[in-house]
Amino acid sequence: MSLFGQLEPFCDVRRTNNLIGVVPTFGTKGLPKRFLYPQDEINTNTKTPSGADLFTPLELFQ
Repeated sequence: MSLFGQLEPFCDVRRTNNLIGVVPTFGTKGLPKRFLYPQDEINTNTKTPSGADLFTPLELFQ
């Protein structure tokens, strides 16, 4: 938990399919599968994926 909010633990939990057993504190969808894109990125990058939410796995992990 010392790296809470950082990229490394997020990637480790996602990569290992939650091997360490992190339990979400709220919600019913489980742990997020991707980061949100900032509105500036959506406005300026035409290749930003659309129609996906936090819980839609990346194509790489499907």
